[in-house]
Order: sequence, then C-alpha cells, then structure tokens
Amino acid sequence: MEYVNYVYNKRHLTLKGVPYLETHHIQWLSRGGSDKLENMVALCPNCHKKMHILNDEKDMDFLMKQVEKRIKLL
Repeated sequence: MEYVNYVYNKRHLTLKGVPYLETHHIQWLSRGGSDKLENMVALCPNCHKKMHILNDEKDMDFLMKQVEKRIKLL
C-alpha cells in the first residue's frame, strides 16, 4: 500500500510513537470497488476522514494516479 498524506504532510503517531495509518479503498467497497491492493492506499486519519466526508472525485483520481505510478515502478 502507498502512504499518502496529501493534506497535512506530517506523520501520525500512536501514544507510543509508532506511525499510524488507516487503509482506504479508493473505489469504496460499498460502491462495488475491489478489495485488491491496487484499490487501496494507506492514509493518515485526517486524510482518510476527508476522503469519506468530502467524497471528491478529484481526490479519488489523485489517489489512483499515485497508485498507478507506484505499480509502474514494480
């Protein structure tokens, strides 16, 4: 999974100082999206919440392009 923190550019840590991320499905499962890695990114909690509250198509396109770039590097 790709770590993307495009809102705040900082890492989120647990109380013990361990990095904390949440898995986000770019195309939501509830809307027919795949449960494969190609459809997932690791987001900070703030970015993950932003994705679900705003539900902005531009955000989904941005995330998908980031994943496509990484896949090409493999």
